[in-house]
Amino acid sequence: MLEPPGLTAATAAELEHTLVSEPENLDVRMRLVRYYFLQAMPPQRAKHIFWMIEHHPESSLHATGRLMLQPRLNPLNTPALYEQGKLLWLNALKRQPENRPILINAARYTFAGDPFEAEKLLLRARRIPAANDEATRMLVSFYSYSINAELSVGVGAVYDPNVPGPEYREHVRGLLAHTNEAIFPGRVGLSMAQPVTFPVDSPPPPEVIELYKRKAAHGVALLKRAQALEPNNPEWRLPAPQ
Repeated sequence: MLEPPGLTAATAAELEHTLVSEPENLDVRMRLVRYYFLQAMPPQRAKHIFWMIEHHPESSLHATGRLMLQPRLNPLNTPALYEQGKLLWLNALKRQPENRPILINAARYTFAGDPFEAEKLLLRARRIPAANDEATRMLVSFYSYSINAELSVGVGAVYDPNVPGPEYREHVRGLLAHTNEAIFPGRVGLSMAQPVTFPVDSPPPPEVIELYKRKAAHGVALLKRAQALEPNNPEWRLPAPQ
């Protein structure tokens, strides 16, 4: 995946021919995925993503961005291709419903288009002792992303077209306010409450500065909720003011 750009269409054709006799040559397959990614060729890239989901859903390679499809139309993705990949992930889970890496990989893929489904998969993974920590970390990441997006609504300078929709953002806000597990408001709060400094000579727009103040205040409120749930846990200490 770190190979410098340099493949040509002719070389890609040769690599495709190699896969006919060596379908398990993942090095070749990933070189092609990278080439089709850089050339913005969604169907050709998706063909190899689908093969990886069907034949190696447990692979750590699925954590790379090049094996992810998004549910929006752009030079790298189409909604139809994303849905086809999602169906393949759900089929993989039907075959191995308690497989830790498959649950994690499927959740990572589906979050972009169906965050409720992704959360459900991670909650399943948390019931598997070997997967609990990883699934919890990913849930914290999803929740942090969603809360940051919720607080950023209307701030054009930080607009992100990939954020979850308002229904999921509201769900996460409610969950963090009512959960009895301190780790979620605590870890999300820690990620948001850290003080931020801006360069004096080139500060960001005022609305961005105000956004970071809102995020920090919300992070502190979440940390206080974690403290109320686990008053003796030193992890939930408020960051020192600057």
